[in-house]
Amino acid sequence: MRWDRATPDERWLDAPPRELAEWSLELNSGRFRMILEDLAALPEEPGILVEGTPLLPGLVAPHLASPGHAAWLVPSPRFAADRLRERPPLSGFVASSDPERASRQRIARERFFAAAVTKGVRELGLPLVRVDGSRDLDATVAAVEEKLAPGLARRASDLHSVPWYNSRVEP
Repeated sequence: MRWDRATPDERWLDAPPRELAEWSLELNSGRFRMILEDLAALPEEPGILVEGTPLLPGLVAPHLASPGHAAWLVPSPRFAADRLRERPPLSGFVASSDPERASRQRIARERFFAAAVTKGVRELGLPLVRVDGSRDLDATVAAVEEKLAPGLARRASDLHSVPWYNSRVEP
């Protein structure tokens, strides 16, 4: 994987944002297998909640018992950019020869990454919650709960017959 061998300048200054997003998608695909291995070691009851960028729609969908057992929160480009600007510089940005440009590249990469996740969610008919700052935390939680309500209701009514994932699929 080129990402592992790249210097901070090669990662954040030399590569175009679309390529950076492709690298991220590839890295997260590899990390997903580790998540499956970890989940396989956990008991199915009382249930498991998993979050993180490696949970890409196309990777997760085959493992869902139903689409209502997952939801993706995807930030709007503006919201993501604002949150990234609020963060202190990450070590890769500081180590690059142009931290300001590297930060802009990171923001651009996030737009491509979010677009890829949104496309996957829509193509697979999976629940999506857009995060754009128009809702407070409680309202965002309520939106996620609404998307997950059918799956949670089924899970609550019969914990044994409706696992959160399709256990017939090997990690």
